Amino acid sequence: EYSSPEVSNAHDAVLWDKAGEQVMAIAARRARQLPGSPGLNLYKNNTDNKGASYGTHENYLMRRSTPFPAIIEHLTPFFVTRQIMCGQGRVGLGQQGERPGFQISQRADFFEVEVGLETTLKRPIINTRDEPHADAEKYRRLHVIVGDANLSEVAGLLKVGTTSIVLSMIEDGFLPDLSLSEPVQALHEISRDITCTHEVGLADGRRVNAVQLQWEYLEHAKKYVEREDDTPVNREVLERWEAVLGSLESDP
Repeated sequence: EYSSPEVSNAHDAVLWDKAGEQVMAIAARRARQLPGSPGLNLYKNNTDNKGASYGTHENYLMRRSTPFPAIIEHLTPFFVTRQIMCGQGRVGLGQQGERPGFQISQRADFFEVEVGLETTLKRPIINTRDEPHADAEKYRRLHVIVGDANLSEVAGLLKVGTTSIVLSMIEDGFLPDLSLSEPVQALHEISRDITCTHEVGLADGRRVNAVQLQWEYLEHAKKYVEREDDTPVNREVLERWEAVLGSLESDP
């Protein structure tokens, strides 16, 4: 396990994640040189397909003044559908991989509730752990456990870059209600739909697929970045976000 330092943008988050990979690769090479070593292989994944899952956790600094119910409302649909851009891919369905098939996310099958504090049992889509490395009266640390480990730098950039923009929009009250009627079920179903066409129900009665819901987040994000946070990194995130959704829509 390794941890990156705190960073202020998605580019640096990806950079330090790749640096962590190099540190672990060096450690593995050194371990293989020990007398009597049986050899050591490292895998950057999130399940052993025997019922165990281990997390790749993200952490984001947020304003304490942001109501937590608003975070749950707007972030849950985003996380449920974000996997189509940054899922690591998995062979096997079910927590133990007991059924044949390929799915988009390695972590999706291990989530059982919408909100909670646990990270190893009854895993929640929105985790309530809050240990800010800052003034706790001003900031919360949003602890995210629903993402996969990524080897692709583009997937890693989209994972943290899109989330950062969405969190800023939540802080500033920029998003409409896109709540899902059955978030946990939708998380599982979307992961198992490699065509990206399966529709899930929204609380308002509409039915949409994961790509369509991500398009809604993206359209609001474009307006938000233009008005409030127009940086080179955010512009690149928006461009790659749009390109990936376009590709998924036309030829997943």
